[in-house]
Amino acid sequence: LATRFVAPSGAPRLRSLSTYRSGELRGDTEALIQQSVSAGQVALIDLKPLEPPQLEALLAGLGVALPSGLSALLGRHSGGNPLFALETLRSLIERGDLTRDLLTERLPVPKRLEALVAGRLERLTPGAQRLVRTASVAGVDFSLELAASVLDANVLDLSEALIELEVAQVMRGVHFAHDLLSEAAFNTVPAPIRTVLHRRIAEYLEGTSTEPARVAHHWLETGDERRAAPQLVAAAESAQSQFRLEDAANFLERAAVIFERHAQRDEEFSALLVLCESLMQFDFGERHERVTKRLMELAVNPLERAQARHVRAELLNMLEHAEDALSVGREGLREAQSAGDEPLQAQLHGDIGISLWTLERLGEAHTELAKALEFTQRGDDPLETAVALTNLAVVLDHLDRPREAIVF
Repeated sequence: LATRFVAPSGAPRLRSLSTYRSGELRGDTEALIQQSVSAGQVALIDLKPLEPPQLEALLAGLGVALPSGLSALLGRHSGGNPLFALETLRSLIERGDLTRDLLTERLPVPKRLEALVAGRLERLTPGAQRLVRTASVAGVDFSLELAASVLDANVLDLSEALIELEVAQVMRGVHFAHDLLSEAAFNTVPAPIRTVLHRRIAEYLEGTSTEPARVAHHWLETGDERRAAPQLVAAAESAQSQFRLEDAANFLERAAVIFERHAQRDEEFSALLVLCESLMQFDFGERHERVTKRLMELAVNPLERAQARHVRAELLNMLEHAEDALSVGREGLREAQSAGDEPLQAQLHGDIGISLWTLERLGEAHTELAKALEFTQRGDDPLETAVALTNLAVVLDHLDRPREAIVF
């Protein structure tokens, strides 16, 4: 390459500029370039990816009004490669997508770049191709340990393939250099192989501390809903503990749909019951209404009928449908007494007491709330006891018995 442009002694110098990407030349060509560099015949300029401020300055110079945050998103998508960033932006403009909220979506892979990116992957050795495809399916869960399990390989053997991917600037450690490469690698995986990879990844992740929502994702991608549903329930528990209430409710609702589809009545009932408890914290609308009615339909024994009526009465009280709540609560109390469940009886006495309070039947409300307190004090739930004490104190105050209310 370079030797063709080296002028004889005393002849005018011929200058040229040639470009290539690291890892894309044959070994002998790479060696020739390094030899020319050592001889002082060639100056090698290694262009690094643009840093976020540099990419932002490049985009700002285009004179195009860009949505807030798009520069950072393009940087992650392109890995700081100006060609990739500009072509992606051109694609967004041509599709008229700049007016949309792009921050929660995956950016497109422009047609102009598909062949270019795919070509880089095709030049990899078979071992490196297997590893990069596994990484594209595993996503954020990828690790060499995962790949070793999925591919039935030795971690040390895979490290050679990983080094190849780093030299080719496809990976940086166990992460893709940029999103375009990840998507291109994912698109090279045939659908049947993708399903097998998702299954093996899910099986591996189940034995780790991975977030259950991600395990569920892999099971769902295999089409194995029954394996995904318990993970969705676990994901809801995790989300609830982090006060991500909407996420928790969505996980539970999706799990319940799967349980219903596969005639898993017990599991569906349990998921919907927990879903009601979650919805009570932020949603008193149509979804909550539908879930409580479904629980009433599913209940087959006194305990379940009492549980279903408790969550139904709670919702009706929140909506100030006191007469309906009172009727449902009394039905539930009879079922809870039949089941011999004292904590549930306490909750239903509380539901009834709140209904009577709303109806301004304060004497009856006091009687029911006093019974709720009696039952909760027998148990070991301090929160339920605190709720019962508070409700009783408020009713006593409305009864003009403030000294008794202060005690509570």
